[in-house]
Amino acid sequence: MFHASDTPVRLPKMPRSDRRETEVPVALSPMWRQIVQELYRNTDQRHRFDIINTLLNQFPPSLFDFEKRVRRFRRGVPHNGEDVIIAKFAVGSKLFVVACHLARTAWDPDEWQDFGRNIVRMFAEQAEFVECATFLFMRRSKERTFDGVSFYRYGFKQRPTALTGSSIRAVRSRK
Repeated sequence: MFHASDTPVRLPKMPRSDRRETEVPVALSPMWRQIVQELYRNTDQRHRFDIINTLLNQFPPSLFDFEKRVRRFRRGVPHNGEDVIIAKFAVGSKLFVVACHLARTAWDPDEWQDFGRNIVRMFAEQAEFVECATFLFMRRSKERTFDGVSFYRYGFKQRPTALTGSSIRAVRSRK
C-alpha cells in the first residue's frame, strides 16, 4: 500500500527570485555542474534544455568518472587510444546517451556531425527513442568546461503497415 507516499514532493514550493541561475536537483560533480550552468545561460544554444535533460538523466557516478578521465587527459596523461567515452541510461522507451570525445585538435564541423550521428546509430536498435548529447574536450583548451557540444534526437516509431477501409474513405472524402 502506498498511502501518501508522494507527500515529500507535494510540499509547497517557493519560486526562485532569480530564474537566470540554475538549480540542479541531482548531485553532479563540479565540472558537470559548471557545464549545466554554462548551457543554461547560453541562449544561443538551440538545444540547451535537451542537452541538460540528457545530462540529468545519467547515472551521477558515471559522469564523475567522465570528469576524472577528462581532467587526466587535459593534464597530459596518456589515454591509451580510448578517445571516446560513452554513457547511456534508459528511461522508459527513451535512451539518454552522453558521449565525450577527447581530442588533441579541433574537428571539422562535418566530421563532428558524423561523429554524433554514428554514436546515435550505435544505439538505434536498443530503444524506440534516442537522445544523445556529444561533447568535445581538447587537450590544450582555453575553455574551462567543454570545447564543443551537439545534440541529436532520433525516434524510431514503426509506420502503419496498411490503410484500413475507414481511413481510405476519409482520405477520399477530403479531395
